Amino acid sequence: MKQKKRILVAPLDWGLGHATRCIPIIREISEQGHEPVLAADGRAYDLLNKEFPNHQLIRLQGYRPEYHYDSMVFSMFLQSPRFLATIRKEQEILKTLIRKEHLNGVISDNRYGLSSTEIPAVFMTHQLFIRMPPGMQWMENLVNRLNHFFIKKYQSCWVPDVAGSENLSGELSHGKKISFPVEYIGMLSRLNENNAQKKYDLLALLSGPEPQRTFFENSIIRQAKELPLKTLIVQGKTEREMDQEKQQLEKIHEYPSLSENVCIVSHLTSENLNQAIAESELVVCRSGYSSLMDLAAMRKKSILIPTPGQTEQEYLAKYFTEKKYAIAQKQSAMNLREAVEKIKKTELQKIPFEGNQFQEVIRRFLETG
Repeated sequence: MKQKKRILVAPLDWGLGHATRCIPIIREISEQGHEPVLAADGRAYDLLNKEFPNHQLIRLQGYRPEYHYDSMVFSMFLQSPRFLATIRKEQEILKTLIRKEHLNGVISDNRYGLSSTEIPAVFMTHQLFIRMPPGMQWMENLVNRLNHFFIKKYQSCWVPDVAGSENLSGELSHGKKISFPVEYIGMLSRLNENNAQKKYDLLALLSGPEPQRTFFENSIIRQAKELPLKTLIVQGKTEREMDQEKQQLEKIHEYPSLSENVCIVSHLTSENLNQAIAESELVVCRSGYSSLMDLAAMRKKSILIPTPGQTEQEYLAKYFTEKKYAIAQKQSAMNLREAVEKIKKTELQKIPFEGNQFQEVIRRFLETG
C-alpha cells in the first residue's frame, strides 16, 4: 500500500487567480489518493475555504499588495520591504509546518518563500520573464535576476501553459533561455465548457487588489445600468457571507437586482460560476492569466480590461487582441456600449485550451521524495 502523502498547496494572495488555478491541482492530488494541505490568506483563503470545506486550511500571511498608484512598479517598489519580510517569514513558517504537519511536498503558486531543502518543492508561475513599463525596460534584467534567484531555490518550476506556439502566456514564459528546470504542465482551469441556454447578455467578473477592484466595479455598475443588456456582476468578494435567503436565491440562479437589468452577487462557487459563464453571451473581466485560462476552457468571447499599470495584464490584453482571441480597453477609457458593438462586428478566433497534461506531472511529483 502506497504512502499517503501530505502536500502543501499555497497560492499567492494577489487577486483570486492564483487560488482558482490551484483548484484543479488540489482536486488531482486528492484523486491520486493523497492529502492536500492548503495555505492562503485574504480572499484566496476565503475562496479555498468555500471550495474545500473538508480540507485542512492554514492561514498563511500573504503579501497583501495594494495599488494606490497608476504605476505598478512604483507601488511594488514602495511595498518591497514588506514583501521581502513576508518571504523571510514564509521560510521560517514552512520549516515549522514540515515538522508539525508532516508535510511531504510543497506546491507554491508564486509565493517565493516556500522553497525547501527538506522536502520536494515546486514553484508555479506563468511569469518566467517579468515585464517593465515603457521607460523602465532597463530594469527588466535586474528584476528578472531577482525573480530567478528565488525560483532557483525550488526543485522545479511549473508553468501552467504549453511549450508550443499555441500558448496563452506569450513572452511572459516563452522565447528566452533559462538556467533552471521548467516544466510546461498545460493550461489549468476549474471550469468546463457546457451548452447552457443563454440567460445573460453580459457577465462582469471582478477581481484583483484594492482599490482598483472597486474602481472597476463602480465603472461597470454605472455603465451596465445604462445598457439594454441583462447583466450579472460577480464582485469577487469571497469574504462576504451570504445569508440564508441569498443562498436559496443562488441555488436557483436568481441573484439580487441593482436595477431592472443588472443583478449582482458577491461571490460564486466554481459550480455556480461555471453555470453563469455558460449562460452568458459575453464576459468582461481583467486580463489576469487565470481568467484567460478560464475563458479558454469555456470558449467565451470577452472584453478585457487590464488593471492600470499592471504590466503583465496589459501585455496579455495586447497579446490576446493581436491573436484575435478578445478585444480590450483601458480602464480609464472603458466604454461597454462601444465594446459590445465592436465585439459583434469582430470575428474572434477560438482560444486554444490544452489542459490534460498536469495530471501526469503531479503523479511524478507525488512519486518523488
